[in-house]
Amino acid sequence: MEMIVRDSWNHFGAHWNSYCMSFSCNYRFSCDDEKNGKAPARVLGQAADWTTPFLFLAVYISASAIFGDGVGYYIVGIAIFIAILQAVIERMKVKEFIISRFLQKTWRLYFLVLGLSYLVLIVTGIIFKVSEYVK
Repeated sequence: MEMIVRDSWNHFGAHWNSYCMSFSCNYRFSCDDEKNGKAPARVLGQAADWTTPFLFLAVYISASAIFGDGVGYYIVGIAIFIAILQAVIERMKVKEFIISRFLQKTWRLYFLVLGLSYLVLIVTGIIFKVSEYVK
């Protein structure tokens, strides 16, 4: 059991490095675009759009390392629930439902939710590891 936890934690650490590298690359490219005259909000949105798939992967790997197998179903279920809720809200707010705008809003909402849940999972993983070490 200890070997499985240690291996999953090492995999988790390796993924953390890849996530940081992808975010720093997106930030670097966004700074280059800002120098070329693009609006900062647009550049930040593009960085979030490119980083979101990595966040899906990071949250899945983190949750699997902490809670075990089967968390992927919960992540997909929550993502579908967020998309349905966002569609209902969008439909109630605007007269004309534009799919591309809806997908962009949903994708950026995923970025915010996944970023927050990734931070919570990091703190939870650290707390579990410290409590496991103290025992």
